Amino acid sequence: MPEIELYDGVRNLILNLKKKGIKVGIITDGRPEGQHNKIIALGLDDLVDDIIITDELGGTQFRKPNDIAFRIMQNRWRTPFEQLVYVGENPNKDFFGTKTTRNEMIIF
Repeated sequence: MPEIELYDGVRNLILNLKKKGIKVGIITDGRPEGQHNKIIALGLDDLVDDIIITDELGGTQFRKPNDIAFRIMQNRWRTPFEQLVYVGENPNKDFFGTKTTRNEMIIF
């Protein structure tokens, strides 16, 4: 299990969003085993509403900037794209998919 932790305040931020009825999901790229281990180590598996590991969708071709994971989450939640906000840290990879789905975007 990796020795990693959330930035200060992230856990409380997620809990506060959820108290307000705001769903929180994760879209992440990478090998499923490694990503699952990170999610568990960070305690996110019990904290967020939905997690999509893009490689589990059928391979590396589904990694961001492919927009399929955004579309899957939107469909699961039955929420218009215009009401979804995506937070990411890599403008070259993370936000291309949101351009085609019209999500709001926040660069962290």
